Amino acid sequence: MLAVKDLEITFSEKNSIFKAVRKVSFSVQAGEILGIVGESGSGKSMTALALTGLLPPEAKVCGSMSFAGKTMHFEDNSQWQGLRGSKIGIVFQDPAACLNPLKTVGKQVAEPLILHKGLTPKEAEVETIRLFSALGIEPAVQRIHHYPHQLSGGQQQRVMLAAAIACKPMLLIADEPTTALDVTVQAQILRLLHEYVHNHSAALLLISHDLGVIAQLADEVLVMCGGTIVEKGSVYQIMQKPLHPYTKLLLASLPRLDAPLKLPLVANEGLTAEGGCVFAARCPHYRAICLEKEPPTKLLAEGRQTACHIL
Repeated sequence: MLAVKDLEITFSEKNSIFKAVRKVSFSVQAGEILGIVGESGSGKSMTALALTGLLPPEAKVCGSMSFAGKTMHFEDNSQWQGLRGSKIGIVFQDPAACLNPLKTVGKQVAEPLILHKGLTPKEAEVETIRLFSALGIEPAVQRIHHYPHQLSGGQQQRVMLAAAIACKPMLLIADEPTTALDVTVQAQILRLLHEYVHNHSAALLLISHDLGVIAQLADEVLVMCGGTIVEKGSVYQIMQKPLHPYTKLLLASLPRLDAPLKLPLVANEGLTAEGGCVFAARCPHYRAICLEKEPPTKLLAEGRQTACHIL
């Protein structure tokens, strides 16, 4: 359904160039949930914005993308207008910032139905009430007339989800959909996402720094560091048998109730890896080659993938 090859996002300022995403390639099929994990600044959200044509104008995007058999051009904004909200749904991490405070939530969910499906305002309202009821936003008939500030954080996130799935998109992108939600609401949102994928044979790209969320929902996992994919595998492989030093440290950062936190904080002071591995300066196993050359992408058994000189 979705195939991305050699995605690269760069920003230029004066005489310097910053690479936010570096040669990222992956694919996701119908009915599959692909998780993307990594620390803040690893390029997860930038990747999501590129796949929906929402990058700022100063960003330069290279690479190719194919969606539903159609080749997409990152610089062509007109093609994204027909896809966003229709074929590709987006759930952002901060609903309070994304919902329009001057419009009722009902009108905001009805808008893509009118724009993409050609429904009348009355038909769109009826469908919005149905969506609200299905997602547990009750009483739906009253809630559609409420403004975002009148809803709780969990209800706002459900409204965002309702807007994202209103037109039954083939691909759903959820960028940190459970941030700042309590564990009960988080579980409900994850269940709704899973049900949508299962019931509509859709694909879900789930972006999160929360490894617990990824472990619950994802089939395959991409681990990003410094704008690159350092490891790829099934959720079991990544969570139980990590290979890359970065993935191991990421998993070691998870607090446990049965043992003290033993996270080796590595800082190889004075090292620079210009042109080398993005993780070399923090890697406890780095070698000279790690500072000089980018690690090659290695395809391993059982569909695993890693980018490391020492593996």
